[in-house]
Amino acid sequence: MKAIAGLFMWIIGVSYLSLAPVDNEMVDVFPYADKMTHFIFYSVMTGLFINAFKSKANIFQIALCFTMSFGMYMEILQKLFNAGRHFDIFDILANIIGSLIGALVYLMIKKTRPYGGF
Repeated sequence: MKAIAGLFMWIIGVSYLSLAPVDNEMVDVFPYADKMTHFIFYSVMTGLFINAFKSKANIFQIALCFTMSFGMYMEILQKLFNAGRHFDIFDILANIIGSLIGALVYLMIKKTRPYGGF
């Protein structure tokens, strides 16, 4: 139950950070910091999703489908709300790559800890 609550809180946090108005004058800390942030958010979200529902069949496919769709949905909402945010296909790409890497990292951790969970 804690894992599901953690996933739910992560989704709320990502949703807020994706849709909250932002100052256009903000400067990235380093080049492509925005893409790195998307990558990290969706890597973690995929790992949390898999961990929360690890007993379900086909959880990797379900988690990837959910997180990738969610990332696309957030980008579309940014375009519709236009609160200082904009639709960016490269953000979607960063979300997808992050989701895939998150699933791979989960598999690697599971292989090193076959009897223990997160």
